Amino acid sequence: MEHNEDYKDVVMDKAEFDRWPSIFIAENLLNGMGRVINSSLEDAIRSGAATEDIDSSEILGDIPRTVSGIVDVNDVLEPYEITTLKDLTTLTENLTINVVTGNLIKNHSDDPSYFTAAFPTLFPYGTGKHKNNLRKVALPLSDWVRLLLCNSSSLPVYVINRKSRRFQAHPGFVVLCFDLTRRGHNMTKSTIQTKHKGWSKTRRLLESLTPRQLSAAAEQARRHELITNDAVKELLKMVTRVGASSPGSAERKWYMYTQLKSSTVRHGLPAIFLTLNPGERDSAITLRFAGEDIDVRAFYLQWYSQTKRLQTALNNPVAVVEYFHHTVNAIIEKVLKGGIFGELVHYYGIIEYQGRGTPHTHLLVLPFLLIIYVLISE
Repeated sequence: MEHNEDYKDVVMDKAEFDRWPSIFIAENLLNGMGRVINSSLEDAIRSGAATEDIDSSEILGDIPRTVSGIVDVNDVLEPYEITTLKDLTTLTENLTINVVTGNLIKNHSDDPSYFTAAFPTLFPYGTGKHKNNLRKVALPLSDWVRLLLCNSSSLPVYVINRKSRRFQAHPGFVVLCFDLTRRGHNMTKSTIQTKHKGWSKTRRLLESLTPRQLSAAAEQARRHELITNDAVKELLKMVTRVGASSPGSAERKWYMYTQLKSSTVRHGLPAIFLTLNPGERDSAITLRFAGEDIDVRAFYLQWYSQTKRLQTALNNPVAVVEYFHHTVNAIIEKVLKGGIFGELVHYYGIIEYQGRGTPHTHLLVLPFLLIIYVLISE
């Protein structure tokens, strides 16, 4: 501790440590934590299944390229307003606020030691803070995190020791950074709305809302009717402005669905549906991203057992994500744009996470040659 600039002035009470049982719960810390009752909505995987129309007596030969029947297995096509209003109603009826007293609560925006003090194993000397007065130009939090997570994967192993990948392999650090960047984005968007000149009128509208009004509006949305309550409409506008660009939000997913519909109207129906699921457990490139000193051009799976490869991937989830993005981008640039299906007109893809936590992507592809074929057939 004497070599850590965040803890060098802290006096450790070793006698208190000796009085602790081998297993105990820090009740003060536990009582200060926020809790999520149900995280199923956050963890739900948006997916769907499509089927071809069957042949009929009116259709001879090949089935024309028309809209196929879609089975909505996870409420993908359900308007996001329904979920939003239901969540707001639940929060209004059963709202629990954990109040933490005191004025010493740490905040990353004004506390340089926020990360270094919270993760002493990652910053053993307390140096490398996200805020440093010695920097001539302030380093944004997102850039600071990106440097810590990606500096070792983009450089050869002999330049940066693989032990520096401790930031990638620490799930708590990665999740906290993601949550803070998303919260910062949402707070900025919300603050801009509250600074608008018409905020006083909007505030009175929002304060007049009741759970009954939210439930009634959700029922209107469920029946695909226009929402008539002005306060609810204003609330949904504000939520949409924030959520449309917030990763993982229901509004963001609905915005992507609108993009997909717009691309279909602009370019026509996609002709090819691709699912790319890179095999991170069997790839030498994953081991390379995770810091193993191997030659990917002369590598045999027998050198690393399946258990070893799986453990390496589990210990470094960021390496798995990097391998996924490099592989998918290579396929898009060299295969799709390279002309394997002809000249590429348009493609649209989304990323989903499987049950084991690894990503895969679905791509809708529209090649130019298939458009010509359809026009000639017609």
